[in-house]
Amino acid sequence: AEALLRQFVARIFGDYVTERSLQRAIPSGGFATAIFQGSLQFRDDLELKPNILERLGIDVPFTLARGVLSAVYVNIPYGNIATRTSSVSIGGGGGVWGCGWAWS
Repeated sequence: AEALLRQFVARIFGDYVTERSLQRAIPSGGFATAIFQGSLQFRDDLELKPNILERLGIDVPFTLARGVLSAVYVNIPYGNIATRTSSVSIGGGGGVWGCGWAWS
């Protein structure tokens, strides 16, 4: 479950996050559940560009540089990575921007 989750996060964010940030994956019950509470940090030399968020299905018309993803909750049922429900809160640039998304 943890390996599946790490692949999921890596596919979305790639090198935008540090390896240390990925070490807090917490498998729980019948779900692979990750809670990166204040630990999923973007590398200082990269920016969170709109195309990264578009890969999440989020249309964002701006770039949030050196942001910190303050909380991520990702639930992936075993055997069906195509179904995901997630919420994200990004802090940086003088405020907190929140958004939720889901696939089915």
